[in-house]
Amino acid sequence: MKKANQLMITLFVVEVSHGSSQNVVGRPLGNSLNAWKYCQLGWSTYERRCFRFFKTALQWIYAEAECLRYGGNLASVHSANEYAFLKKLIHQGAGSAVKTWIGGHDAVKEGIWLWSDGSYMNVRAWNSGDNQPDNYKKNEHCLEMNHGAVQLWNDSPCYELKPFICVKK
Repeated sequence: MKKANQLMITLFVVEVSHGSSQNVVGRPLGNSLNAWKYCQLGWSTYERRCFRFFKTALQWIYAEAECLRYGGNLASVHSANEYAFLKKLIHQGAGSAVKTWIGGHDAVKEGIWLWSDGSYMNVRAWNSGDNQPDNYKKNEHCLEMNHGAVQLWNDSPCYELKPFICVKK
């Protein structure tokens, strides 16, 4: 019996680690090769982190609070591939490239952008063709993605209602 269980586990791992990785409920895991890391139902894995798009439009602070309720934060972005993954996640959830809150803000000091999860902002995807970030009317301190035709970042008033992406480890 022990050998049969071992064989079944080995076959499962081989099946998951080759081809299109999927979690136990049939949701894509992105390009992560860490098949052992499963996210809860409704969450998608990318590079050992779990992401979820929420259609409900909230102000940035309430979106962050909702992410905290799930044990995470608004999403931080750490590579161009991860940003592409988030754009796909939004498109799957909303049917289009809607403007969406992620965890960047400069609410502490104007022009100093931080992630709400405390991680270092090593990637920036500002819509430079639109002179972003511009702190229009000195009232834009929260980061939205999918801004403009190029679907990059924009600083936006935190009180605006937008869908959002949460991340957790």
